[in-house]
Amino acid sequence: EAKDVFKDPKTDKGKASKKGRLTLQKAEDATGFSEEDKYKPREGDDGVPGGTGFLHYTPCGTYVTIASGKGDPSKDIMVDVFKDGALLKDWTFDEIRKRADIVEGPFSA
Repeated sequence: EAKDVFKDPKTDKGKASKKGRLTLQKAEDATGFSEEDKYKPREGDDGVPGGTGFLHYTPCGTYVTIASGKGDPSKDIMVDVFKDGALLKDWTFDEIRKRADIVEGPFSA
């Protein structure tokens, strides 16, 4: 039986982590969820550990991390690089820089 693993220390709310298996998707691709599915942190010491909800939107609202294995793996933007100790994807530094670059960013020519 799969169990969501997370941390939510009572002494530091800033260290709470997302629960279980995660997918990162474009918000426009995350359909079929309700307002109640949006993440809300633990409220007080007696609140639900880990908070409630599983949709974690970026501040700009463009992307959403869907926790607890409820996302669509076929729409996941993240890719597996290592799995069970095996290297699945090997990029050159140039490929990484190109993917990481932003307009007028540190790698712009």
